[in-house]
Amino acid sequence: MKTTWRKLSLGSGIIILLIGMLAVGTCYAVSDKTPVLPGHDRKTEELVPSVPSIVIAKFISLGFGEADDPGAITFEQAKVEIVSSLRGSLSGTITASYSVRSFPVAEKESAPITGIRYIMFIQTLGPNEHEIRKLLAATDDNIALVKAIISTPKGSISK
Repeated sequence: MKTTWRKLSLGSGIIILLIGMLAVGTCYAVSDKTPVLPGHDRKTEELVPSVPSIVIAKFISLGFGEADDPGAITFEQAKVEIVSSLRGSLSGTITASYSVRSFPVAEKESAPITGIRYIMFIQTLGPNEHEIRKLLAATDDNIALVKAIISTPKGSISK
């Protein structure tokens, strides 16, 4: 009976060790990936003409999340500090909402991080009511791309 228990313990220990190694490998694989940001499925060139404000900004606070559609969380009351405006007159600190999808898993979006600069495509819904439709990392390449789209006739605001 003792021998069986030892074999069982050793076998269980090896299985637990293997599961742990796989889990750590999975975490590293996920963290090496570029995060998928909210609104990633919206084409930038199609979104530019539909929003009145495009800014470079940072989240001061992420707001509070509430389950919305299946597989999505809408965050309300996020505080955003505008660094500069590429289009529109937003400035200072605003309050906005945004959604983060977790389904389908292959397109799972990552929540933004406070203090990181993003290009935000913002729709104004009412007085002091803003919705962030898309986030892009505020890299030099992305900023140049958005500025180029804004400067074309297709980039002007459609009514």
